[in-house]
Amino acid sequence: MDAPPITRFMTMDSLVRFCQMWAKTHGYAVSKAHSTAGKNVYIQCDRSGKYQAKGTKKSGRKTASTKIDCPFELMGSIPTSQKITNKFWTLKVREGKHNHDPSPGASSHAAHRRLLPEQVLEVGRLFKSNVKPAQILLQLRTSDDQTLATNKTVSNALQKNRKAALDGKTPVKALMCVLKESNWEWEVKVNASGAILNLFFAHPGSIHLARINHHVALLDSTYKTNQYKLPLLHVIGQAASNRLFSIGFCFMTYEDEENYLWAVNQLKKFIWKPERIPKVFITDRESALRNALEQVFPDAQANLCTWHINKNIATNCKKYFPSIKPPAKSAKRAIKPVKNLKPLVDPWKKFMNLWKLVTYAKSPEVYVERFKTLKDHLATRPAVLSYIEKNIIPVKELFVVAWACQYPHLRNLNTSRVESGHAYLKTFVTNSTGDLLSVFQALALAVDAQILAVHESIGKDTIKTLVDVPKSCIPLLGEISTFAIKELLKQFKRLKRLKPMFQNLDNGGGDTLCSSYSRNIGMQEYHHARRFSSAMESQIKEVIEIDLDQQIRNLTIALSHETSLELTKIFDHINRIVAGTHVTVPIKAPAVKQNTKGRPSDKQQVLAASSTKRDPSSFEIVEDKLKKEESAKKRAAKGSGPPQKSKRVKKVEDVDVKDIPDLKRTEEDTDEEESSDYEPKEDLSSAYEPKEDLLNGIFTDLTANEKPSNNEDQSTTKLPKEGGSIEEFSNNVQDTYISQLPLHLQPYIEGIFNPKGDGNCGFHCVAKALGYNDDGWFRVRREMIKEITENKASYAKQQGGEQEVTRIVEGLQVKTKKSKITLSKWLDKMAHGQVLANTYTRPVIFLSLIACNSFIPSRMGPQESPDTKPIYLVHVDGNHWVLATVQEIDGVMPIPPLILAAKSSSKSARAWVAFTKKGVALYKQGDEKKAP
Repeated sequence: MDAPPITRFMTMDSLVRFCQMWAKTHGYAVSKAHSTAGKNVYIQCDRSGKYQAKGTKKSGRKTASTKIDCPFELMGSIPTSQKITNKFWTLKVREGKHNHDPSPGASSHAAHRRLLPEQVLEVGRLFKSNVKPAQILLQLRTSDDQTLATNKTVSNALQKNRKAALDGKTPVKALMCVLKESNWEWEVKVNASGAILNLFFAHPGSIHLARINHHVALLDSTYKTNQYKLPLLHVIGQAASNRLFSIGFCFMTYEDEENYLWAVNQLKKFIWKPERIPKVFITDRESALRNALEQVFPDAQANLCTWHINKNIATNCKKYFPSIKPPAKSAKRAIKPVKNLKPLVDPWKKFMNLWKLVTYAKSPEVYVERFKTLKDHLATRPAVLSYIEKNIIPVKELFVVAWACQYPHLRNLNTSRVESGHAYLKTFVTNSTGDLLSVFQALALAVDAQILAVHESIGKDTIKTLVDVPKSCIPLLGEISTFAIKELLKQFKRLKRLKPMFQNLDNGGGDTLCSSYSRNIGMQEYHHARRFSSAMESQIKEVIEIDLDQQIRNLTIALSHETSLELTKIFDHINRIVAGTHVTVPIKAPAVKQNTKGRPSDKQQVLAASSTKRDPSSFEIVEDKLKKEESAKKRAAKGSGPPQKSKRVKKVEDVDVKDIPDLKRTEEDTDEEESSDYEPKEDLSSAYEPKEDLLNGIFTDLTANEKPSNNEDQSTTKLPKEGGSIEEFSNNVQDTYISQLPLHLQPYIEGIFNPKGDGNCGFHCVAKALGYNDDGWFRVRREMIKEITENKASYAKQQGGEQEVTRIVEGLQVKTKKSKITLSKWLDKMAHGQVLANTYTRPVIFLSLIACNSFIPSRMGPQESPDTKPIYLVHVDGNHWVLATVQEIDGVMPIPPLILAAKSSSKSARAWVAFTKKGVALYKQGDEKKAP
């Protein structure tokens, strides 16, 4: 670039900025090399200097450098003589040429991507508002379209701010300092080495609200909030305006009775006064938490969450109920509606409706009556009834309305509010890799927002009152929350429906009744949990009197016999304890928890390591499994051979049997669903109403011919040859597998060997073709490993390197015959096809609807083979191998196109191409006939 003009500047900073702008317009960037205050400054190209290696990084990350020893250099100087009064900075060019071309854009240089001081402040402000770095960058670009900052620039600025905030402390020590200097109530429990076991903290505003709204508290743990995998116990309260607020939090290393007892004791210590302890606690079936609540708050009732109970029932019992789904749209159009036919009712929904009636029974007598009805309904499903009687009914007093409503629970019969509270928190805690300090800061923002929302709703209800209310309710306006008054009006409407004497409530006729009620219980006691006058309750904490002088005298006496050296150590510990950073040992971050409690893992679902999204619950895993089983049944039905019209289809015109839901259920389940005990609540399919006798005929016919699962005993079934009976062929148990072959190959199939679906199915098939015994799959694996080991160089060329060969060998290795076979150890066409052909000197053929290929030996020819008959392996159902027995036509069997390893094939092995030529031609002949 052209050297900048020699000019003068008032300050050194203005000189440097000018040089940077000049370089930017010419495709370069500069930086300060070194300077002397009040004397000179040297400016060089940002690509000056040489790269100096600092060793290999522990992370293994590759490094890069922009340094190419560019000679460009400028110098700015100012006179130092005291005789000169008007001093200016003068720019001089020492070397005006670069040894490289200009960059394609200014964003290529880190110096031009640097944030301005005001932008750094804006980044910090936005981050405190829980804005993600990508959104922060968008805000910066919206404010200044000339900024060249990137996501990495913003992340670096945030990291720099965080490092400055820590001020050399560890995150845990910084958190202790923050808690000590704030007005939060907190307590910590550590182990012998100083690692945190439990950490409790509560916002003073939350404590104030909890003491006012003290009728009910909901407790539940949430997970995936921090890098240590510590569960977070979340305690939630309900304000007068029906708003939720977080009362307190507790990180817990172990979810056992001892640690829950510690956490609940902190609630008693910091949150509630003795006369204002909640009468109702709502939890899930965490026995350790419930025992702790019973021990600390013996007079309170710990109700169970009905939602969790229902999902536990779904997890353990839904498998006993066949599902009924409405038919497809095509079936609805095809089937003519039949009058006076009751629609099919989902037995699971009917059961859950009856169960909900039991849980909402308002008296013991009603409960007994409804539970008897449920028992009669479950007479044909004893396993479900046994589970409910053994696991659910013994604790009925904790969730059935007849007993659970002995104390005012403000309509909290489940922990769904806690679950929504968890979701709210995770809008602030956006990843699961943060330390305790960052999680605390995020929770503090969430709690602040909650408290502001509660006070805003209270203030709004105080000045904005309802209109068109009964005269008897007017004195309550501004004193009672709008939510409570609306609930009261609902009860008024119920009274008006019950007795005529309450008809005149709206026009003030109920004043006598209400005034009598007010005199009996007093206005001040009129559901005082909803009164706003309590909002001004004093926040003065209960003071525990301690005689400090006496404690110091006792400490002096206890230390009087210690030596000066020991006293020095003791006072050093005391000073650290007073500072709040130590409890006789330094407080350290907790160890990362390995076996976490909470929701069961679903290994098929892999989430990002930093995700805060919860794992699926047990009932969700069960429902997903049932859905997959239903889908597998549908796929099997759709692929069960060529479409043939059967006698049962002809009973109804234009009916596609595949579109009728659940035709493969057992006869017992079908009879139960159509029995007179079922009284449908809802019409599952208004258009689909076939005749009852027709359905019975279809269900019976299908049940008799129901296909077996893939896990049956290993067997080879002979199929009818070409020209055989279509009816016999469609009824064959292996019809499903034959239908998954190309149409032109199906007439050649004589039999199918269906092995166990244990992950070794492909190797079972090879062993069967070779005549090995039942455990021959293990022998096949060892022989393949031997083949690869002895010819490793050849397979490395074929498979793309030794690393890939090593992976194949590891996939074949199995320690014992009882070892669990994972997906990586299944038979793979491309990895194992050539190995099988070479190991047994036979063509190996892989068939499927997607692709058909053949592998031939690459070392020995046909004349050296003990058996030249091909092995036919068929891939079915997307995850299973079966062995096909193929018949010959004039001594020739169809052979799909060959996959050749030409470069690594021996001269004798090339004879296989000529040997299989007729078979390949036979396959192509049928394939061409199939093509349109």
